[in-house]
Amino acid sequence: MNHITSMKCAVVIAIGTTAVPCAAYTQDTDTWQMRRLFEPSETHLRAETRGSVMIYEGLEETTVNRAMDTHFSRIDNMMFVGTVRNDAEGKVLTNPKTGDVITEDDGCD
Repeated sequence: MNHITSMKCAVVIAIGTTAVPCAAYTQDTDTWQMRRLFEPSETHLRAETRGSVMIYEGLEETTVNRAMDTHFSRIDNMMFVGTVRNDAEGKVLTNPKTGDVITEDDGCD
């Protein structure tokens, strides 16, 4: 379930990392998650004012940081899980031994 209603949630700040198998990861910038994050409909914005929280999964760190900077007023209504790690240049980090994409560990099992 990607949409949780009737609850407030703080943004999760993950500490650890995990690797996700992926031969050639590329974030699709034209997904419903990206549109919902950066161009929410009036219906979605009204739901957020009623306390709705959207869980975004598998976005890159650079995207999450951009969302935090450009939509700070909506931060209480966002939760990011499985965030794909980026290096200083914004490239996706991979495990050097396996080639798997490295993601934030959200601490949930």
